[in-house]
Amino acid sequence: MNDSILDQLKKYSTGQMSAAELQAFESRLASDPEFAKEVATWAAIYTGLEEEGDRQLDSELSVLGNKLLEESGDESVFAAQVNQSKIKATKTIPRWVYGLAATLLLLLLAWPIYQRFSEPDITYASAGELYETHYQSMPLTLTREDTLADWQKAYQQNRYKDAIPLLRLLLSDTSYERPSYANLFLGLSFLGTGDAASAIAAFEQVNPDSYEWEHAQWYSTLAYMKTGNTEKAKQFLREISKQKNNPRSEEASLMLKQLKE
Repeated sequence: MNDSILDQLKKYSTGQMSAAELQAFESRLASDPEFAKEVATWAAIYTGLEEEGDRQLDSELSVLGNKLLEESGDESVFAAQVNQSKIKATKTIPRWVYGLAATLLLLLLAWPIYQRFSEPDITYASAGELYETHYQSMPLTLTREDTLADWQKAYQQNRYKDAIPLLRLLLSDTSYERPSYANLFLGLSFLGTGDAASAIAAFEQVNPDSYEWEHAQWYSTLAYMKTGNTEKAKQFLREISKQKNNPRSEEASLMLKQLKE
């Protein structure tokens, strides 16, 4: 038997734990299912031993009683000896085991229910299904003063095939100062036409230190889902879920749980 757990059980039942020990013990019971299971197991074992001991005691006392009656013929002597034997035997079995075993076993039964209701229901889906559920085209962020370039007009009107050559022409200009911005929308335009592979290639050109990288990560994830590459999709989802300041962090974490192999 685990002496450490037995010692803790004895101290717990007799109120000998300090406030700090009591808090640590009960906290571990509530947060560590394996520990709670082990404690409950040994408590239940003791309960079983006590019940078996009582059965054996009854049998032994019956034999002893018959023997005493044969020898003395005095029923009062038999009754007195039996009562004293029961009292002594009962004192050797820790009665607190019953209550503690019941409490801990109830905790073990309740734990899966608690976990079920404390977490959102997980609906498993394929990569393709998750893509269809989560994909939305990214809108242009514009102000009233902005003059739309031809590619922006095409993109805004969902004419992605028209936007692609215009963006490529823009990126061929080495003096253009926002290549990450253009590559992001080039990838989005490809994704809008259903060409996920070309979209991924464009997103890979986005500078990780740029403002556009966060969006490139997200749409790369969706593009990999569309191609059926779940491993790469999971890789991006893990990265996004760890970024606490990323507005899609929780969404990525849930998708990671939902994504089928």
